[in-house]
Amino acid sequence: MNRIPVTILTGFLGAGKTTLLNRLLKENVDQKFAVIVNELGDIGLDGSLLDGAKNGLVELNGGAICCAAMGDTVKAITSLLASDKNFDRVIIETTGLADPLPLAKAFINRPSLEKAFALDAITTLVDASSFLERLIDTEEAVKQIIIADIVVITKSDIVSAQRLLDIGSKITELNQTAKIIIAVKGGLKVSELFNTPLPADTERLHAKAADAQKNNEGHSHSDLTSIHLRETQPLNLAKVSHFIGEYLVANGDRLLRYKGILYIEGHAERFVFQGVQFDFELLPDRHWKIDEERKSDLILIGTQINKSEFADAFTNCID
Repeated sequence: MNRIPVTILTGFLGAGKTTLLNRLLKENVDQKFAVIVNELGDIGLDGSLLDGAKNGLVELNGGAICCAAMGDTVKAITSLLASDKNFDRVIIETTGLADPLPLAKAFINRPSLEKAFALDAITTLVDASSFLERLIDTEEAVKQIIIADIVVITKSDIVSAQRLLDIGSKITELNQTAKIIIAVKGGLKVSELFNTPLPADTERLHAKAADAQKNNEGHSHSDLTSIHLRETQPLNLAKVSHFIGEYLVANGDRLLRYKGILYIEGHAERFVFQGVQFDFELLPDRHWKIDEERKSDLILIGTQINKSEFADAFTNCID
């Protein structure tokens, strides 16, 4: 039996994992993908953004911040073996705060997984606009580079050529063997991410584990919080814009990531909202489906934040 290739897609909060994955799925409808999404929040928001995943989507909600959710991810992978569907490839999108090494090692430490699946590549996305700063204060960002087989630099079109050179140098300093790809707005050839010739799983991962161990001082995310806000009534677009500016961007120093699907009054399309600290995007997406519940879901991930300081203001956006 040919082993099913597995791609682990990782990267810090806001690096563009879901955007890239969505594009890959939509542009390769001839391939059957099983997609496992490990969420931080209590709802499947990232799964809702993956319209290209028609053949299989396994969504893990309520995933604990950091690597504690690995057990659920492995269970989801194992469940694919018992399914009656045939997949060309499995793609696992980790949380932005995950250390991908424990998950990768599961494919060489568990005979049932090693027999059925082949770890094709660990692909790490980095946000060109914030990557260098993240390395200074975030241990996970460093680990995600060290463990990578492929590093994709996103948002390269909004930074200077010198910054790109500095990013490339820093990546090489941390990981001399990683293939570096510069992407603009998720634009990549599938051949650049999939079926990349790599050393054997065991040899590669043991070497990377040794490198990662040098940076493993232990870690804690006790001050990180994931907040879910929901409204079932339509929102006023002008009020939403005010809420974003006064409550989200104004707290950009504490909000590492925010994302949502919004139900806007007077619009047939749902609106997708995504942001990182002080930068955000709010754009109409596809039309709401006839049998789809129309509601607004917003996820905020940050440090020293609580639901009460945002909940009332979000409710006030109701038209």
